Amino acid sequence: MNEKFLNGRVAVVTGGGRGIGRAIGVALAGVGCKVAFVHLDSTMAAESVELASKFGGEAIALSCDVRDEPQVKRAAADVVKRFGAVHVLVNNAARRFARISSTSLSMSGAWL
Repeated sequence: MNEKFLNGRVAVVTGGGRGIGRAIGVALAGVGCKVAFVHLDSTMAAESVELASKFGGEAIALSCDVRDEPQVKRAAADVVKRFGAVHVLVNNAARRFARISSTSLSMSGAWL
């Protein structure tokens, strides 16, 4: 990672309470990012914050269900209130969403 570019930037990591999200967030904290660990389970997000602090990073834990727009807006506002901006978004949250039949999908009118 380019430490000079990321130093002082603000990163939001969804799914940051464990696994890949935690690892990415801790790595970002290690190069000087301020990190918001966003996870459905606030305890898991807090554990990520504790780990990031061991690497000298400034971080916060936010509980948020990324499927719920009001919760996402609240979390975004909390990050901006605390850190002033968002420069990096790692969209790592994985939840089970409703299954969609492939026969119900249409690309009509879609552009890529």
